[in-house]
Amino acid sequence: MRIQVQNVTKRYRDPKRRTISAVDAVNLTVNAGEMLAVVGPSGSGKTSLLRLIAGLEEPTQGQVLLDGASVSTIQPAKRGMFMLFQDALLYPNLSVYDNLALPLTLRQPLWKRMKRRRQWETIRAQVEAIARRFQISERLDALPEQLSRGERQRTALGRAMLSRPAVLLLDEPLSNLEPELRFHLRFEIASLREETGATVIHVTHDPFEAFTLGDRVAVLHRGRLQQIDFPERIYNEPTNRFVAGFFGFPPMNFVKGWAKETDNGLWFLASGKPGIRLKMPPKLAAAVGRSVVAGIRPERVKVEALSRGSAPGSFEASIRRVEKFGPEVFRHLEVSGAGIVARDDAVQNLPTTGRVRVRLDKSHILWFDSKSSKRIG
Repeated sequence: MRIQVQNVTKRYRDPKRRTISAVDAVNLTVNAGEMLAVVGPSGSGKTSLLRLIAGLEEPTQGQVLLDGASVSTIQPAKRGMFMLFQDALLYPNLSVYDNLALPLTLRQPLWKRMKRRRQWETIRAQVEAIARRFQISERLDALPEQLSRGERQRTALGRAMLSRPAVLLLDEPLSNLEPELRFHLRFEIASLREETGATVIHVTHDPFEAFTLGDRVAVLHRGRLQQIDFPERIYNEPTNRFVAGFFGFPPMNFVKGWAKETDNGLWFLASGKPGIRLKMPPKLAAAVGRSVVAGIRPERVKVEALSRGSAPGSFEASIRRVEKFGPEVFRHLEVSGAGIVARDDAVQNLPTTGRVRVRLDKSHILWFDSKSSKRIG
């Protein structure tokens, strides 16, 4: 099923009667069978957008189309949607088995339901197969109140798989789970889409989750769509400073300075002593005289011992802190008054205090306008 969000805006009134735009003029299309990950910080409008797509909310402006028809004109039971929330919604008076079996039971015509023995054997086989897959076989007789949060979420996801929806809407279903379970369920969500062919919109605040699950990623901030593209393009070609800083761990380094034209070409000059001086590409000549921000990801910052000498384009830096994370090391550095983080290999034999030399991979520096925050060039 193809989903189109056309110029959709949703406004609310807060307790002080002020108008707040939860979703502001959003346009996007989700192709049939595609998984779109919608990501952004808390309060960015992700859940509001999902509720508008589901038809649970009416847009203040614009429309949502399902295969060309407005969602508001389709009866809820005929939309072919299944929505999975952050806190799993299960029928409290039904066991895990009955919650899982419910979509299979309702899918059968009444005359088939009367042929109980053969029909129940088929349903039981499917329910038990899903229970084994989601590791809840021993909890089939339990009520939802007797389950852990992870078991409830696995039950809800299993029920979604058995209902075989045309559209699956996921509202941060993994956010409250422990890392090991999140890893397992990410795999199952991807498998669910592949096996059912469903169109999936997965809302999350976790950039890693968005990149690993989404065919494409839509980035929201303050109700506005910042960028929608393939994960690798969002990472390497962010449209503005917010998108650039939201993705990556540790976040992208930003250094503020000016673009200045000299006899030797175009240069970026940052304040501080002795200061950071970087050659800028000639295509950025329009930025001359403007305040710009240089952005570079921590994995593109190379740290070396001072004994190697002063290479062109390198800077001396003071080590402020070193964090070890398994096979990697995060080095917090100070370069001419600017804080920079380097992500490096833990096997590299470098000091943990004192001074080192830093080289920036110039081919991977991104440039942003200080006022508009948009990427230039």
